[in-house]
Order: sequence, then C-alpha cells, then structure tokens
Amino acid sequence: MSVQEEIVETVEDIARKENLTPKEVLGSKEVKALRQNSKRPARQRAQEVRKHLQARRNPRLTARRERFARETRDLGLPSAVRLVPPP
Repeated sequence: MSVQEEIVETVEDIARKENLTPKEVLGSKEVKALRQNSKRPARQRAQEVRKHLQARRNPRLTARRERFARETRDLGLPSAVRLVPPP
C-alpha cells in the first residue's frame, strides 16, 4: 500500500513540475513499457515503475546514488564491510 501511495505522490509531483497531467506521466512510453512487461511479477513491475519515477523526479539524487554504489563496489571491500551513504 505504501509503495502505491508513493507512486501516486511521485506522479503528482512530476506532473506539477513538468506541467503535465498524471495520466500523461503514467502514459509515457517508458512507464508503459515497464508496466507491460508480463514476464515479471506485478510487485517487481511496480518497483521498476517506482524507481523510474523517482529517477525522473530527482535525476541528480539518482545519479549521486548510482555513483556512490559504483565507487563502493569498485573498492572491492570484504562482504562484511558496508559503507552507508549520508542521508
């Protein structure tokens, strides 16, 4: 339920920011492609849509998170060691 609420909130924010309707945001070809991938379970498709919408809503934050994950992985730390990004 909370994932669904988050998706609705994110769609509304994107719509306001990009001067679109929520229907236009959800009707984008990227979102349609993620939703129509019948090879994946509904929960996984919802997570993929959520991730895509979050990236569209906050592209700089998404880029920073990906960079942190990539650089952490490249360090080759033992599996018992974890680096936690700042909030």
